[in-house]
Amino acid sequence: MKLKDVAAKKRKKKRTLKRPDKKKTKITRSRQGVSTDTRPTTEVKERYRSRVREEREKAGIMKQVDLARIIGVRRQMIHQLEEQRVFLSSPMALILAEIFGCSLDDLYEKIN
Repeated sequence: MKLKDVAAKKRKKKRTLKRPDKKKTKITRSRQGVSTDTRPTTEVKERYRSRVREEREKAGIMKQVDLARIIGVRRQMIHQLEEQRVFLSSPMALILAEIFGCSLDDLYEKIN
């Protein structure tokens, strides 16, 4: 077998996990290892308003790109958070609260 064929065969192999019942299961991972479905339902959107932009500006971080670099996400994610297209995941909310020096309650405002 040629060296190129061996390398191609290795690339084609899929990572599998053997279970006790001897079935092979394909392991899949999302891009960042966490569920990314954080779209708010209409009911939640009507009850809470995002205050991420106000807290970002109060902390002195004037650009979305700067905040995105600090927490390790894309700038578009910060924009979506500020425009209420997605809601914060728990880990991201904790990180933002620590960066901004505020409580978790300060990141969202309840609308009556």
